[in-house]
Amino acid sequence: MNGHVFQCFNKCEDKKHFLKTVEALGEYIAKKLKYTGDMLSLTKDFVKPEIPKPTELEVSETNRLVIAIWEKKVSAYCTRTDYLDSNLKTAYAVIWGQCSEAMKAKLTSLDDFEAKSHESDCVWILKEIKGITYRFEGQRYIYLSLDNARTTYYAYTQGAKDSISSYLEHFCSLVEVLEQYGGAIGENPGLLNSTAAVLANADDATKRLKIARDCTLALAFLKRANCCRYGTLWAGLENQFSQGNDQYPTNLTAAYSLLVNFKPPKRDKPRRNLRSQERAVEEEDGMTFVQASEVIAGADGVTHTHVTCFRCEHKGHYANKCPNGPNATLLQTEAATAVTLLQASHTEAIVAADNTNQEVSHFTFAQLPSRHELIPSSWVLLNSQSTVSVFKNPNFLTNIRRSNSQLKVHTNGGTQILLLVGDIKNFGTVWYNPDSLANIFSLAAVRMLCRITMDTSVEASLCVYRSDGSIMKFIEYRSGLYYHNAAAAVQSNSNENVIDYSFVSTVANKKAQFPRREIEGADKARVLYRKIGRPSQQQFEQNLAMNLIRNCPVTVDDHAKRALLIYGPDVAALKGKTTKGSSQHVPTFNPVQVPGFILQHHSDVTLCMDIFYVQGHPFFHTISRKAQFRTVPPVLNRNKATLLREIKPVLAMYKVQGFQHL
Repeated sequence: MNGHVFQCFNKCEDKKHFLKTVEALGEYIAKKLKYTGDMLSLTKDFVKPEIPKPTELEVSETNRLVIAIWEKKVSAYCTRTDYLDSNLKTAYAVIWGQCSEAMKAKLTSLDDFEAKSHESDCVWILKEIKGITYRFEGQRYIYLSLDNARTTYYAYTQGAKDSISSYLEHFCSLVEVLEQYGGAIGENPGLLNSTAAVLANADDATKRLKIARDCTLALAFLKRANCCRYGTLWAGLENQFSQGNDQYPTNLTAAYSLLVNFKPPKRDKPRRNLRSQERAVEEEDGMTFVQASEVIAGADGVTHTHVTCFRCEHKGHYANKCPNGPNATLLQTEAATAVTLLQASHTEAIVAADNTNQEVSHFTFAQLPSRHELIPSSWVLLNSQSTVSVFKNPNFLTNIRRSNSQLKVHTNGGTQILLLVGDIKNFGTVWYNPDSLANIFSLAAVRMLCRITMDTSVEASLCVYRSDGSIMKFIEYRSGLYYHNAAAAVQSNSNENVIDYSFVSTVANKKAQFPRREIEGADKARVLYRKIGRPSQQQFEQNLAMNLIRNCPVTVDDHAKRALLIYGPDVAALKGKTTKGSSQHVPTFNPVQVPGFILQHHSDVTLCMDIFYVQGHPFFHTISRKAQFRTVPPVLNRNKATLLREIKPVLAMYKVQGFQHL
């Protein structure tokens, strides 16, 4: 059965596992057994196959043809009955053999297993397997089994990738399991009373129950269809019913046809408006100005404005993406905590547009209290949004001292007072704050001392040209920061542009990788390769591997792993076995006019002439000064008439191009 096995509920992940196995069972019966048409009801409807008996002949029947046909039918009936009994036993054995060990254990624990197994009841075993597959074992408490059957039936919905046909098959299976364990569909008194109005004979309980069951199944099948694909269909049916037009299907076939023929309406493309664009901009990654509501992006760089983190109690991110979490580092996440502009200074004053004195504020990165180092201390950042330079690594500074003034820093993490300053070689004095987020150079301050360039078509970096002629490059990190790694610069002793070199691999360098004995073996392999006529590499290695050369001291490793690596492919073999390629197409010659500025400034042409020989054949050579144009026609001799005949076309060619004086 192509590997199909009846599994228990907790052993199979495919919802259609039971149906696929039954389908494989039907294919096996159709191929291996005789009179398989009588077995269709077993795998299609789980009903025991029955062969209709031929009708009895009347005693007064004397027609010999009718009697012969009747006898043939009786004989065929007996034959089919015998084959049916044999086929049922065979099918039972196949079904039992295709059950897993867990399934067999559950079946043998059933009360009527011995009797049903002795009868080879295929219908019984298939229904029990179906119940176990859908988690309704007969050994369980009947009330619990029935409740589980109802729960599964009401909770089932069509999957996003399920086709309508597979959805119908699984839905019918759940209905059969529910009814197998005594669950009734459509027997609610309210449903039965509503069907009495559409029947002429209201006392016919069987018809009323059938109508109620069909309508209930049709509605359930339609309701459990995928809401994303058929939501508009369901809404349309409700709207039609509210207007007095009942279009709900009355049976399962009509509901299936309704889903198959449904075509969803076309949706108009959503219009883009400014509000949506503004909302998208607010939640983009990157650097923002300080937020009064303390909105901080998560470690993934995404900002959720209305979300409050229960870890740090700040808005803007979830707890699992908290930048202050135990695993939050700049190098481990694609985007670190969003950095904001912040620091304010009370040391200076500027005149505003209305001529009123206001305190000037120096800005740099937000100094967030954190237990982890988000930015390495060896990095130096170049920030265009900072008006003051602040360093936290004392190794960059000399003469760290107390400043005559103080810098008061207002941040979303609190207030800091900076009292220390230090000196940086070739730059000057910067503020020193060991609690700072990073070492920060102000772009405005750096450009006053050095030239700064940036060409994004070449590289995403800022190049600072220092006074000693060296280049300090600030490279863009994936989070958007421009940094210079001082630790890497110290190791390389230079911060200049790296130049790519192409190294030549020599034979001596290759031989240095092997000992003397292996090099001698490679030399012997190359000599033997030439002596036997330079066969293909594959043929040569095959001859060595199969010992076709008697008493050969060369091994496959000598040739395949060492000779080819040291010396490369044999040059003579490459030249002798390389096929001639097709010749290149000769392009059409298109003469180019002499540029106007040459004719304007070099209209006088001095023509130099001479004769030279190539293997005894004379050639008449002319070249013009300044223009440097040559002509080399072959000549038969050096007679005057011959040379005059060759000079005339040369002179005519110069005149055609526009040269006046020759």
